[in-house]
Amino acid sequence: MPVIDYTAPARPVVLNMGEGTVAALTAAAQAKTYALQSRAAYRIVADNTERAAIPAEERTYGLHVYVVDQARIYVWTQNGVAGADGWVGRTNQADFNAIITAHDANFAHLQDEIDTLNGTVSDLSSRISALEALRLLALSATALSTATHPPVALRWMLEGALVDYQTIEWGGWKFQVDGGARELTVADWSAPPAAMVMGDSISDPNGYGTWPTTLAAALGLTLYAPARYNAGPRQAYRSGALPLYLTVAGNHLPAGGTSVSVTAINGAATATSDMTDAYLYPFGFLNTYSGDTFTTGTSMTGTYGGRRVTVSIPNGGSSAYSVVQDAGLDAVDIPAQSLFVPDFAAWLDRAELWIMMSNNYYYSGVAGDHINPRVYDDIAAIISRARGQRIMLFGITGGPDSGAGTTVGTALRAFNDGLAARWPQYYVRDASGRDTLARLLAGGNGSSGDNADVAAGIIPRSLRIAADDPHLNSAGNAIIATLAQEYRALQTTPPAITLDTAITVTAVSGAQRASYTVKPVRSPTL
Repeated sequence: MPVIDYTAPARPVVLNMGEGTVAALTAAAQAKTYALQSRAAYRIVADNTERAAIPAEERTYGLHVYVVDQARIYVWTQNGVAGADGWVGRTNQADFNAIITAHDANFAHLQDEIDTLNGTVSDLSSRISALEALRLLALSATALSTATHPPVALRWMLEGALVDYQTIEWGGWKFQVDGGARELTVADWSAPPAAMVMGDSISDPNGYGTWPTTLAAALGLTLYAPARYNAGPRQAYRSGALPLYLTVAGNHLPAGGTSVSVTAINGAATATSDMTDAYLYPFGFLNTYSGDTFTTGTSMTGTYGGRRVTVSIPNGGSSAYSVVQDAGLDAVDIPAQSLFVPDFAAWLDRAELWIMMSNNYYYSGVAGDHINPRVYDDIAAIISRARGQRIMLFGITGGPDSGAGTTVGTALRAFNDGLAARWPQYYVRDASGRDTLARLLAGGNGSSGDNADVAAGIIPRSLRIAADDPHLNSAGNAIIATLAQEYRALQTTPPAITLDTAITVTAVSGAQRASYTVKPVRSPTL
C-alpha cells in the first residue's frame, strides 16, 4: 500500500482573484443565503409590520417568527385561521399572567359562591333535621262512660319522621299498634265481653272443634268464630284483619233481596278453573277446598259501601260469589273495589283472641324447613289489629302423618317453635311448659294403641275421632279447653283503667322515640 504524505507544502499557495471574480462569488453567496433564508424554520422580526412583509414564497408551513415588540412567536399554519393559511400566535408570558389573574379572580368568586352554598345547605340541613325530628303532640284520653273502669278514647298527633310503630302503655302493660294510628279506644279488659276464635276444623265450633264453645261457656263469654272447616288459611280475610275489596257487576247493588254477582275481589277475577290454591288469595275467603260441593251455607255478613249485605257462594268449592243487600234497602251504585268489612272485624279490638292457625297450610312441601311463612304473616296481621286485649296463640296439633322425625312432623314442631319465638307473650303453655301438642301427647289412656301413638309423636288415638283422623273427639277438645284455662291463670292481664291511670303513647322511628303521657278525663257530655 502506498504511503500518503500529508506534510504541508514547503511554500504557501497564493490565489489571486480579480475584482470581478470576487463580486461574482459574493453574488452567488448572497443568492445561496437568500435561498436558505426563504426555507428557514425560524426568523426574528422587529414587529408585526415586518412579519407581514415576509414574501408569500418564504412562508413555509411551520415557519416560526419571533416578534420582538410583542415577545410572541407566530407560526405559519395550513388552514390555521378560519380554514385559510395564516399566522397563529402562541401564548406569551403576559397572556399567561393575565389568564392566571383571571383564574384567580374567578376562583375567588367561585369560592364565595361555594361558601354561600355551603351556608345554604347547612341551613337547609338544619331545617330538614328539624322537620324530621319526631314529635308526639296533643295526646288526649277521654273516658267514655261513668264506670269505675271506663273505656278510654285516645287521640294524638305526630310531626316529623315517618313512624315505624307505636306502643300504648299503662300499669306495666304494653301493646303495639302500627305507625299510622292516630286514635284508638282502649276497652276495660278486666271484663272482656266476648271471645273470637280463628283457625280451621280443629277449632270450628260448628264442626269438630268443641273446645272454644266449652271454654267460652266456662268463662261466660260470647263466642264469635271465623274459624270454619278448612278455612284456616283464610282467617286473616274472614276476620277483617286483611282487606277485601269487592267489585260487583255493573257497579250496582240492586234493592234488598236481589243478589248481584261479584266480578273481582281485590282486583282479581273470581272465576277460576282450579280452586286448589284458592286459600292463597283473597277470592278464596269463603272457600273450603277444591271440588267441595257438599259444604253449603258458605256466607258472611258485613258492610259494603256502607250498606248491610251478605256475601256468599253456592258451596265450599265455588268461585261464584254474589252480594245481596238486606231487605228494605234501596238500590245504589257502588264504585269498583269498594271495601267489604265482615262483621267479625268489629271484634278484633274488643274480644279476646283465640288463634290456632293452621294445620291446613303450615306445611309448604318446599325443601328447607318446609314451613309456609304465609301463616306467620296472617297471624301477624290479626295480632296487629288487637288493642291490648288478651290473646291466646295455640300451637297446632297435626295428625297421623306428623309423627316426630317425619318431614311433616319436623316441620310442624319447627312451626310451633316459630310461633313461640315470635309471640312468647301469647303462646299457650301450661305450668310445666307443655304446649298444645305436648299436652295432648300426655293425655293418652295407657292403651297399647295410645302408647304406640305417643311413642311415634302422634296424638293418642283415644283423643281423636278415629285412628286415621286428625280431628279431636270430646276428650281431646276437653284437654285443650282445660289447658287454655290454666294458661289464662298464668298469663299477665291488662290492668283495669281508672281516671288516675297514666297512659303513655310512644312513637318509634328508627332510633328516634317520642312519648306523651296523660290521665283520662271524662267526656263533658257524661
